[in-house]
Amino acid sequence: SLEAALREAHLPVDLVWVVGVESSFEPQATSPAQAAGLWQLMPQTAAEQGLAINSWGDERRGIDTSTRAAIRYLSDLYANVGSWDLALSAYNAGPGRIDSAIRKLRQLQVERGETPGRVTAADLARDGLIPRETADYVPKITAFTLAAANLRRFRFHHLQPEPPLQRSPLVVPPETPLATVARAAGISIEVLRLH
Repeated sequence: SLEAALREAHLPVDLVWVVGVESSFEPQATSPAQAAGLWQLMPQTAAEQGLAINSWGDERRGIDTSTRAAIRYLSDLYANVGSWDLALSAYNAGPGRIDSAIRKLRQLQVERGETPGRVTAADLARDGLIPRETADYVPKITAFTLAAANLRRFRFHHLQPEPPLQRSPLVVPPETPLATVARAAGISIEVLRLH
């Protein structure tokens, strides 16, 4: 599961809600900017994380491959900025844009006679140094996290999550028709393509 992968990487399990905000847990999601998969990785970011995007397939759409890549990327972002709010902002806007916004904020603080201190995503948003989408990004993830932790309070307790998929890797000979694999698994081709 996504949560198990995050736990194994010693990352906050609540980062699973990045997937909720990014793709609504839809592996086939594609943004107008060409981000794709559960974690909505951009082509360049995916390539930097070792994912293949070619005529044979797009590893951003693979649950396991994209999750490992997103975990590496999130870990790197956190190591670079030192806080999850800034790491998530960098995930949304790009690390260069957040680094630049932090430098600008520190410059503004000096100009205003303030002592530069710890910078937060809220500071960057307050001074208009990040796009509105990025300013709203961390609050959205926080809202998902709070709602999931308080289902009864938000009157979602009647919702029953679907059971987790039972998955395992399967090696098949090259050029094996999907219909053959689907028939052997006892599922439709549509379900096989989805997963």
